[in-house]
Amino acid sequence: MIYSLTGKYLTAEPNFVVIECGGVGFQCFTSMSTMTRLPAQGATVTLFTYISLKKRN
Repeated sequence: MIYSLTGKYLTAEPNFVVIECGGVGFQCFTSMSTMTRLPAQGATVTLFTYISLKKRN
């Protein structure tokens, strides 16, 4: 399980941000509340995560 990501804040879309950690870009879905609190793109950020897995039939 991934507890948090710390890395460079690359970009944002309406419902997710991309954080680059060790050369890998992670897409993290976030609330608008979280997005408004992020620093400028290019800054180092830490996001705490929650992974939701759903079984497909």
